Amino acid sequence: MAKMQSASAEEMKAGEKAWMDWFGSTGDALVDMGEYFSTAVRLTTGGEEDITGKVTGYTIIKAESMEAAKKLFENHPHLTWFEGCAI
Repeated sequence: MAKMQSASAEEMKAGEKAWMDWFGSTGDALVDMGEYFSTAVRLTTGGEEDITGKVTGYTIIKAESMEAAKKLFENHPHLTWFEGCAI
């Protein structure tokens, strides 16, 4: 999140383009572009846990199989932000 907040206008524009290009590459598989989370909470029967930073957003896709879904994410821009990024 800190990296995003300190990005220059050019970096922000390049990052946005990468996401838009990825969304475009998914074709009909894209159900919901999703949203970023500023905070996140995991609720369980035992209470709640602040997971802000562990879950940063969502995108919903549809696919015939898990393998097909994973293939859609192979070139996702989130994976290139910094080491340790995951989907």
